[in-house]
Amino acid sequence: MMKRFFEDLGAYMIMFRRMLRRPENFGMLWKRFIQSCYIVGVQTLPIIIIISFCMGMVMVMVCEKMIDNPVVPPYMVGMVTREILLLELTPTGMSALIACVVGFRMTFYVGNLKMNEQVDALETMGINTASFIVFPFVLASFIMIPCLLIISIIVSLLGGWFLCYATNLIPAAQYLIGLQFNFQNLSVEMLVIKSLIFSILISTIAGFCGYSFSGTVKDLSKRSTYSITLNCIVLIIFDYIITSFILQ
Repeated sequence: MMKRFFEDLGAYMIMFRRMLRRPENFGMLWKRFIQSCYIVGVQTLPIIIIISFCMGMVMVMVCEKMIDNPVVPPYMVGMVTREILLLELTPTGMSALIACVVGFRMTFYVGNLKMNEQVDALETMGINTASFIVFPFVLASFIMIPCLLIISIIVSLLGGWFLCYATNLIPAAQYLIGLQFNFQNLSVEMLVIKSLIFSILISTIAGFCGYSFSGTVKDLSKRSTYSITLNCIVLIIFDYIITSFILQ
């Protein structure tokens, strides 16, 4: 078990080093980067918007139930909702969702190229396949995943406001006051740091699982599922490390 872990870790580091080498054709890199942005960002955006909107409404209901006390002002619901979304639920929860959606697509795409021997054909022609295939996904994820998380935050807060406005659970004006109350830059800094680090982890792990794949279509489906599991475990571990480091 430990031997397999260190073998995979070494192969991952080798792929990561090869991925950062100068590409042979910047024109092709740009085309693949745009294609990767579409796969990572545009195709994932609808599900992010739907889930974020519902998540914002649920968070307002939960927070209102938690602090349902005459002594506590209603605007505290908005503040608590904002902090939970900024500090943990969006950067970690939505990143795990993105790892499931984007990670599966990325692993399956790269693994399919490997299964059809297209990667071997490119290597025969002297092309650095790690830079040509994996790096555009990593670069696109580094840009698009933080954008998706920022959109998720905005839509979640909007969903909470919509619930307050439609049901009068708390006055919508009080909710908006709570969103601005005692706002600290630390929350935004943690969101940005986590989103950037998580984007690299998600893309490189998913790319490695596809890049190191060998087997049949059935094995590729299992490998793609494995990449989701591995990504979620690594995200949780790094979430704890980053949170403890920043809060100290």
